[in-house]
Amino acid sequence: MGFLKKIPRWAWYVFPVAILLVLFFAFRDGGRGALRWLSPPQPPATRPPAISPEVAEEKREAVKEEKADEREEIREDAQAMRDRLNG
Repeated sequence: MGFLKKIPRWAWYVFPVAILLVLFFAFRDGGRGALRWLSPPQPPATRPPAISPEVAEEKREAVKEEKADEREEIREDAQAMRDRLNG
């Protein structure tokens, strides 16, 4: 049993905790936690609904318009501050 004295004190604490963590992640969610890439893909009911390209384009345009309005408002505020500082 002399070889056990050569193991550092920190290893007596770290390795058992590491083994417990590995086992926890391996067996969580029915064993799919460790080998996530081997689990079957999600069924279609749990995936987010797909949208048509037309709807996606409309949403993109709406976001662009909102951002343009926001930029214009920021520019107006900045110009008002410049005018106030310049007198």
